[in-house]
Amino acid sequence: MRQVISFVGGLLMLLGVAGLINEFVGWFRFFAVAQYVPALEGNEVVAYIGLIVVGFVVVLLTEHKARK
Repeated sequence: MRQVISFVGGLLMLLGVAGLINEFVGWFRFFAVAQYVPALEGNEVVAYIGLIVVGFVVVLLTEHKARK
């Protein structure tokens, strides 16, 4: 179960990084998930940074629990 949660956290980080790359360079349009949410219009960069942070915290907590 920890591996699945860690994978989801890594996926969130990947989506956040791909979204930032899409915003600044225009690549990875398929992975830019925030552009499909109308409520985030104009705040996509903040949403992608939030995805990266949440993904990092999920992976960090999963790894911390695995070491105990």
